[in-house]
Amino acid sequence: MRGPVALLRPVGRGVKYVGGLPARAYRAVTGWYRAKPRLATRVLAGAAAGLSVLAVMFTVLAVQNVRTDSARTEARGVAEKVVPGLLSYDHRSIAGEVDGRAAQVGGKFREDYLSLVRDIVIPASDREQLVTQTSTAAVGAMQEAGPGRVQLLMFLNQTSTRSSQEEPALSGSRVRVTMERDGDNWLVSGLDPV
Repeated sequence: MRGPVALLRPVGRGVKYVGGLPARAYRAVTGWYRAKPRLATRVLAGAAAGLSVLAVMFTVLAVQNVRTDSARTEARGVAEKVVPGLLSYDHRSIAGEVDGRAAQVGGKFREDYLSLVRDIVIPASDREQLVTQTSTAAVGAMQEAGPGRVQLLMFLNQTSTRSSQEEPALSGSRVRVTMERDGDNWLVSGLDPV
């Protein structure tokens, strides 16, 4: 049977070896530098340049990740406020809200949304005296994201009341929301049912 000292001897040798690595590495580099100073200077300068390039790349990536995370947070907050309003309407007031809604949407989606509201939603809501309230159940599954464009998956609940129904109808839906930055504002640039 071996004693505790015998068991720890290999550990002590390993610690002594690892502890001596920096000194051996220093002697090897300084010896090489003395033997071939031009080559050593070029290699060390190349290594320093390579490390500098890597440092700049990682800094740029870190800054972009911070901007993307900030964009996700901002876009999500705006979407939670704006999207339920865009999908809610009251037959008594929707015609007067079109301009306010237009300020919250952007890109090609603006014309599509305004056309839908003017040509379909307003006539249908007037005809059936429709009131629809939309609320956000959950937001998640950030898909595409960048400093100027974010896609979100929103789970929405809608309650609709019609003059022909006694009880309100409750429905749930999933919508992929595309948010794009326009200056300092985030605008909805896409609403796609999933």
